[in-house]
Amino acid sequence: MEENTDVHTLVEGTQTCLCVDRIGDPSLPRGLHGGARARSDDESHRGCCSRRLRGHGGRDREQDPLRVVEPFYHQRSPGQRRWRNELADYRNGSKSDDALHVWSITKSVVSALIGIAIDEKIISGLDATLPELLPRYQKYLRAEEKPITLRQLMSMTAGFPPDDPAPWANIHSVFEQRSDPIPMILKDGLDRPPQHAFVYSSRSAHLVSAVLRDALVRANPDHPRTVLEYAREKLFDPLEIDSSGAREERILLSDPAYDRLRSFDWGTDAAGLHSGCCLLRLRPADMLKLGELYLGGGIWHGKRILPAEWVDQTMKPNELSSQYGLMWWLDIDQHGHPAWVGRGFAGQLIAVVPEHRLVVAIGSVPSNDMALDGTDMWLWINDAIAPALA
Repeated sequence: MEENTDVHTLVEGTQTCLCVDRIGDPSLPRGLHGGARARSDDESHRGCCSRRLRGHGGRDREQDPLRVVEPFYHQRSPGQRRWRNELADYRNGSKSDDALHVWSITKSVVSALIGIAIDEKIISGLDATLPELLPRYQKYLRAEEKPITLRQLMSMTAGFPPDDPAPWANIHSVFEQRSDPIPMILKDGLDRPPQHAFVYSSRSAHLVSAVLRDALVRANPDHPRTVLEYAREKLFDPLEIDSSGAREERILLSDPAYDRLRSFDWGTDAAGLHSGCCLLRLRPADMLKLGELYLGGGIWHGKRILPAEWVDQTMKPNELSSQYGLMWWLDIDQHGHPAWVGRGFAGQLIAVVPEHRLVVAIGSVPSNDMALDGTDMWLWINDAIAPALA
């Protein structure tokens, strides 16, 4: 398929991996794979697009231009089968077990955790204000910040300073702090009044993580869980995402060594708060699972992990931007089908296209002379994959 060739050209020179999963249809277009057979649960399906790394005739599929993982189905109930097709492509040295810095996809993970915490009544709701959510920081709150709600933090309408323009000092400074950066964020104040405009702000996202951390402390003051411990219990373990071995250290966004790691991690600020904006490391197969969870309305492999109402709430456009929900982007493919998109710097992407029953996860590590962005990755879906399914 010519579109595949065109899109593949975009990733020359970068370590890039693509995972595609289509649920509920027994076939992917032959333009996306060269033929495959069905598999079922009794053939040891593990729910991961990175399994079976060797191809026909013993060839290592990681060297193939487009490595496909055979379609399979699994039993949902007696007499009912749900078909799934999975395709994966790892190139330029990337491997299926490599975790990548997913940058702002971290926001989408934190969004899921907030939904779980609200469902468990650890957080009172989206309309709770900063004095209620962050009582320990009351003395740092400016008058104009006190009415800000959790909903506004998550929809990027609270008014905190934007990430742009380069060199993105507003977010780098958060992790350069040698002490708790939350007082600095609050004392620095707003860029514009709350609910005045959509302003994409990683400072706002880091405050969301602080809201979750402080709620966990209030829920169990003697033995509070960290954000990672809560994520492990409520999200990562149920999704069979290996989160072991995390160093949980303060990380500078400018540290190139962090991008060279190959294992799971979740960096923190100087106070030990896990970043709400970035610094999470996941495998593309893990990213795919997160997309499958939302495609399933909060259910993954028969397990209810997210409330269905939270999925619906997350994917509603906010009042000031039709392209953003609650820490997820909202897009439309070229045929007018809505897409839910987690997007990160340098080409990290989770895209869910419900009408196609399609999930795509893309991870990329920039090289010294080339880096991708979310627009490049969306072209892969919009110009190649989605048209093939139409």
